[in-house]
Amino acid sequence: MLQLRRRETILRNHATNIISLQSDLTDQGEATMRYMEMLASTVVTVGTLALVAGVFSL
Repeated sequence: MLQLRRRETILRNHATNIISLQSDLTDQGEATMRYMEMLASTVVTVGTLALVAGVFSL
């Protein structure tokens, strides 16, 4: 009986660790998405400026 309780406690601790890791990965994924959106916005802005500069140089 004591061994079963011990295993149950170990499994609960593992489940808590997995949930914590999942939360960390979700936060990292959201940060990565924000970074990619910012990068895409920068690329579009630079491309637009280059296009406008090209049109005015004609």
